[in-house]
Amino acid sequence: MEITLSIKQAMETISSINHLLSFRGLKVDHVNILNKIKGQISPYAREFQKNIVNEVYDKYVVNIPQKPFITPQRYEEFKAELLLSAPYVSGDQIKNICSKYEVLSDNNKGIPKELYVQYRKEVDEQMNLQKCTIQYDQIEVDGNIKMLIKNLSGNELESLSFLFKEESKIVLAQNIPLMH
Repeated sequence: MEITLSIKQAMETISSINHLLSFRGLKVDHVNILNKIKGQISPYAREFQKNIVNEVYDKYVVNIPQKPFITPQRYEEFKAELLLSAPYVSGDQIKNICSKYEVLSDNNKGIPKELYVQYRKEVDEQMNLQKCTIQYDQIEVDGNIKMLIKNLSGNELESLSFLFKEESKIVLAQNIPLMH
């Protein structure tokens, strides 16, 4: 069978497949089907991440001024040295002690908080616009798979619903997914 998914649906499907694969008791055939689907979707997801997300990121990213700071791991050591020399310390000595413990951030670029919602919205729009088409085999729902998919959330179950043969239908009753 063949299906076309948006990149957002594809990424949700990969996440759901990973969760399902983490359970013990899956049949080898089911594992192979799930891994095959993951293998088909992954290149699309990587390509989207590499090109589109980076392109949108570059649109919103700004340079962050590098200001020195003292890491939490070294703070106690810094405080102890500062307190030991406190009564007799001059301004230059304080600067020397600080410079001994200060570091600069490894990251000198980022998206400002006020633009992050707009950035996230644009990435989500692109995720819905980009499509990928995959070939897949359906999974016949037996007692074993029924037990395992009960552990999935409604969103995860919905993202995998195309995988299950027609005999099994997902019914959402009061927002609780049930398999019939």
